[in-house]
Amino acid sequence: RTQCHRLCPEQRFIRDIPVVPGEVGTGRYGICTTMPPALKSARGAIVYGHGLFTTGTDDFNEAFSNLISIELMCIEEYLGLLDY
Repeated sequence: RTQCHRLCPEQRFIRDIPVVPGEVGTGRYGICTTMPPALKSARGAIVYGHGLFTTGTDDFNEAFSNLISIELMCIEEYLGLLDY
């Protein structure tokens, strides 16, 4: 069984959104270690097995807007794979 949820050997993206590994906790493979670098250069990051995290520069509205647009983008990608 693969350990991509913990330490993935390749970078993964859904369009411009990075998908990163991350365990619960603060260790070497913890979300608090793997997610911040991904969020530096993107409007959000998907942590494998945990979900989508977003940020905003001014307030919660920008982070929430990013969350909605990324979720809709993921739905588009998924339906595209199904030839819906």
